Amino acid sequence: MPTEFVGDYGRLTQVLANLVSNAVKFTATGDVFVRVRLDRTTAERAVLRFEISDTGIGLTPQQVSRLFQPFSQADSSTTRKFGGTGLGLAISKQIVAAMDGDIGVRSEPGAGSTFWFTVSLGLDSKAQVPASAQTHPGRIVVAAENPRRRMRLAAFAAEISAVVEEASTSSAAAAAMRASASPKSVLVVDESLRDEVAALLFNKAAHLVAVVGATHVDDAISAGGITPLPRPLTSMRLRAAVLGEPPERQTATAAPTLTATESLSGVHVLLAEDNEMNQQVAIGMLSGLSITADIARNGRQAVYMVQSSPNRYAAVLMDIQMPELDGISATKILREAFDPGRLPIIAMTAHAFREEREQCARAGMNDYLTKPVTAERLATALRQHVVARPSSAPPSDLPQSIPGVAVHDAIDEFGYTPEVMRDLLASFHRQYSKVPAELRAGLAARDFNGVMRVAHTVRGGAAYLRARETERTAMILETELRRVPEGTPATPAMAQHLIDALDVALGSTATFAKAPSA
Repeated sequence: MPTEFVGDYGRLTQVLANLVSNAVKFTATGDVFVRVRLDRTTAERAVLRFEISDTGIGLTPQQVSRLFQPFSQADSSTTRKFGGTGLGLAISKQIVAAMDGDIGVRSEPGAGSTFWFTVSLGLDSKAQVPASAQTHPGRIVVAAENPRRRMRLAAFAAEISAVVEEASTSSAAAAAMRASASPKSVLVVDESLRDEVAALLFNKAAHLVAVVGATHVDDAISAGGITPLPRPLTSMRLRAAVLGEPPERQTATAAPTLTATESLSGVHVLLAEDNEMNQQVAIGMLSGLSITADIARNGRQAVYMVQSSPNRYAAVLMDIQMPELDGISATKILREAFDPGRLPIIAMTAHAFREEREQCARAGMNDYLTKPVTAERLATALRQHVVARPSSAPPSDLPQSIPGVAVHDAIDEFGYTPEVMRDLLASFHRQYSKVPAELRAGLAARDFNGVMRVAHTVRGGAAYLRARETERTAMILETELRRVPEGTPATPAMAQHLIDALDVALGSTATFAKAPSA
């Protein structure tokens, strides 16, 4: 197939990005595949056919019939959970038609979907097929437990070798390699089987190519005897790995690190955080640092927003515990396409355990901030990985403190503006006004796990207001129930101390909840 074409690169990318983003968004588990093949050619033009397949929720015939109409969605329940496709599919249809092509979908409820489209492109008469497109003289064995991944690897391998054998287990792959009479045989193995296969072939020289995430290429090289095949998988990457060419590395331009004298103004980040009050706190601090932000309310939404706009964000501030998809899993997905230099990801979590820090590092996060995060620590982290120069908070006409809340301590430490501080005081009252009753009900029902969760949530909110007594008593109660989940004779008294402290803070913040926003 020719490697260079003449056409509207921007519009073609727009269609592909829309279809791939939808496939990722509607696929909670499984795979998303992108295929392209030459449909037909003339002396001057070629028709390419693209297919984007997923293992997601699928579509009914009724849903398919409405899919390419403006403002249509599959149905209201799907839109509530996943969000909609918006105008994307309708616009994609118009773009494809303008490129003398067509678009459609094959789908079955619960069995995934395959969106396809064709475009007519001009041929570059000066383009030549690269020399590396020659076939591999030996046999290629592909090994993967997942049948779709195995099929994909086999299809790529068939482009460069006349003899391709498939294996679904590590033992079958090792046996195939031992039985091979050709010294040029190559084993391409999915990362789920890599270590097992390497162990089984320990005493036999073998050219072993292993699929790895983009951030684990160096690990594979250092393991010895393994050629890394970085994701996302492409036939060109497989060809380079099999033919012994240097492994392809991410070459995208990294987000520039600013010097300490440059302004933060104009920097745009993504905040992945499900707690409303924590969102307000973070946005308040970022505003004080002249940084703007978009909000993702769970890990899956964060992945979708970054993948949909890959050049929009200078960094991602990632909470760890979120619904739909946690921060660790979201980071692993993003690291398949974005290396740490291009997209810094900074963890923001209430836990300070060494194990969680190590888990964040293994997932590919650049840094780790323990809540409550101060404006100074946030600015320091951003300075190290993206930007610089935190700005000081403006003077405030709020009181130095109110009963239960050290107002100006919070402003000084977190960099809130007075307007943000007022909003946070109001939000604290609205969000936690029912907590005393919830704690009493939990104690009465001996639901100590529920009491612990409430204490953990209150602790985080109080920390960002510097409601120190509420934060302290919540921490004591949470720590005790983590140590003794079934509770102790002292648990009711600890809970009552938290209720008393919270009552004071709620009484002080009530006036801010009633007052209109400035």
